[in-house]
Amino acid sequence: MLFIVQFALFLVSVWAAIHFFRAETELEALRWGLPAAVAFLASLTMKLTFWPQMHINRLERQLKRMELLLVAKKEG
Repeated sequence: MLFIVQFALFLVSVWAAIHFFRAETELEALRWGLPAAVAFLASLTMKLTFWPQMHINRLERQLKRMELLLVAKKEG
């Protein structure tokens, strides 16, 4: 669920950034630029928050695979 929210925030930031670069006045640029920056930073923060957990899960999966290989080698 959080990955969906992270992706949605990224899409919102891209959408707001497009409006930011098309803005004709400074006030309109601020109106689109600040939400673009906040949404992008929020999506980046969510992604970096889960990075260590994904790494730990990958290491645990590799360790289990190695254990299974060692057990199969002892039995075979």
